[in-house]
Amino acid sequence: MLKTKGLRDNLVFDPPRDLRTVLSLPGLPQGSPVIFDRSCYGNNGTITGAAWTRLPSGLWCLSFDGVDDKIACGSGSALQLGSTFTIIAWVKPTELRDEAIVSYPGGYMFILNNSTYNHKMLLYTFQSGASQTSVATTAIGTGSWAHLAVTLSIPNALFYINGSQDATAIAATHIAGNNYSDQLYLSAEGGSANFYKGIIGEVLIFNRSLSSQEVLAL
Repeated sequence: MLKTKGLRDNLVFDPPRDLRTVLSLPGLPQGSPVIFDRSCYGNNGTITGAAWTRLPSGLWCLSFDGVDDKIACGSGSALQLGSTFTIIAWVKPTELRDEAIVSYPGGYMFILNNSTYNHKMLLYTFQSGASQTSVATTAIGTGSWAHLAVTLSIPNALFYINGSQDATAIAATHIAGNNYSDQLYLSAEGGSANFYKGIIGEVLIFNRSLSSQEVLAL
């Protein structure tokens, strides 16, 4: 089933009801460079450069310039994920490029890779200086909203686009454990490279692997 509401600008996001959500970042402008985490963990993000933009639905999202805009969400232990997790993002990219959506150095990275994989979703997982890559099947275009998700239950990584399963990869056997460093970033790889260009409407991270029905519902 296609998540068609992700293809237009009248998006409305509901707050998560699952206590195992460790990060939930839609938001409203608060007159400060902070986006407030609506999970129970308080992993608030510090905004650098990104500008608030309002959709026709009234929803406020963040627009990133692809140069140096990012959000830093700290190094809370809840963000240091283990062998099962889910990352979900509503995105509207405006350029085909290598661009990070979520990045936690030494642990995991969820990106769109254009230089090698024609703007497909990639999940990197890290352990002891080594990394493994899981790759989706379908390229992500520009100028339209897409609901992107990846679920990990080692060794399987499942990718979803607009609520429909896109690919199953069996490469993700690494995860950091105690090798996390720095902090979690949105829209930048490690806070300093592969900056995202476009709008991000919502990011959700869970410390469990969601079912296909749960991904569709979000």
